[in-house]
Amino acid sequence: MPAWNGLTDEAHPTQVLADLMTMEEFGERPLHELAFCYLGDARFNMGCSLLVGGVQMGMDVRIAAPAGLQPPADLVARLRTLAECTGAKVRIEADANRAVEGADFVYTDVWVSMGEPAEVRCGAAPQPGQSGATSPQRARFVVAHRVRQRTDLKVPGAQAAPFGRC
Repeated sequence: MPAWNGLTDEAHPTQVLADLMTMEEFGERPLHELAFCYLGDARFNMGCSLLVGGVQMGMDVRIAAPAGLQPPADLVARLRTLAECTGAKVRIEADANRAVEGADFVYTDVWVSMGEPAEVRCGAAPQPGQSGATSPQRARFVVAHRVRQRTDLKVPGAQAAPFGRC
């Protein structure tokens, strides 16, 4: 039986479909009424694909990453244009504390992409539950990617539930 996941350095569409389905299943409202925040290296496949998928679904999409790890400006510009049609909101910023405020879902990923040397690592932005990061009070679920520099995720708030993926 053939299998296809569509994973490239630039995109990971089937992972995003699964993540959107998870948000739809566990969210209290339709996708276009939900907000999610992605924390991590947003230059490549997961950050860019979540941004594309969220905008296509009309979601409130926040990307929190230091300036050097934000999605490509041309992609963001194209998606902001698309957001005018879908009703999505697009917010790209370096302040993880501000980005997670009011998010229904917080999605974390690595701060260095696979195959990059260790010196590229950037620990400038905290992840939810770490010292210095605001607890996402309304966030019901945290989708976490445990890889390399990550330690056990501390999920803030009694209503939070981690969804781990490897």
